[in-house]
Order: sequence, then structure tokens, then C-alpha cells
Amino acid sequence: MTIKLGTEHGAAFSLALFEAEAGFQAPPELHSHTREDWAAYVLAGEVAFATDEGAIRAGSGDVVLFRRATRFAWSNPGEHPAQFLAIYAPASFEQFFADLGKAVGDQPDALSDPAAMGRIVRPLWQRYGIH
Repeated sequence: MTIKLGTEHGAAFSLALFEAEAGFQAPPELHSHTREDWAAYVLAGEVAFATDEGAIRAGSGDVVLFRRATRFAWSNPGEHPAQFLAIYAPASFEQFFADLGKAVGDQPDALSDPAAMGRIVRPLWQRYGIH
């Protein structure tokens, strides 16, 4: 994940590029943002979003909007890498990823461990209004 536009640019939104290997699964627990609306614009491959209303599969050129309080999880179910731009409004949510990177440090596999999720991710979710 790469931050392309953040709060320091003075914009009302932030922009992040996500790149996911084939078969990648972000933490599978449905969660929601309480402070931001966000949209995913798929650049390449396929991205699957699980929601309370069902599954959404988005391919290159598709846009999916998640309003505040919409529960979701995402993955790359395809056989090829996927890329999408995430647009967060208002800006500042990009700091979550910087804080997550610091918390995980040199143990990126920790995020696939349920105990580590509780220890590392849950406090950040509270700080950033994720439920």
C-alpha cells in the first residue's frame, strides 16, 4: 500500500494505492469506518468486497463506494495481482496505515495471527473509529 495523497497536501480527501497478490485476503472480519466515506477504483485484476448485503466483485474500471458505517472486508480472489485506488473523505485516514506499519514493524505475518490482530490492530481500530 502506498499513500499517493495525504493530509499534508491540504486536500479534503486522501488517496492510497493498494496492490494485492493473487489470493490475498485482508483481515476477513467485516468492519466499518465511522469517520470516512471511501471508494475503491479498481485499476487491474479483480477485488472482492464482502458486505452485510452480500458480495461485490469489482474488475478493472469499476468503482465501489462505501459510506460511513458500511461493514466490509476485501480480498483478491483472482489468479493475478490486483490494484485499486482508495479515496478516503475526509482526509487523514491514511495515517492509520503509517501507524499500522510502525506497530507491525518487521513482523508483517503478525496480521494473519488472530492474537496479533487483537494486540496490534484493535487498539488502532479504536483510535481511528473503525468498528
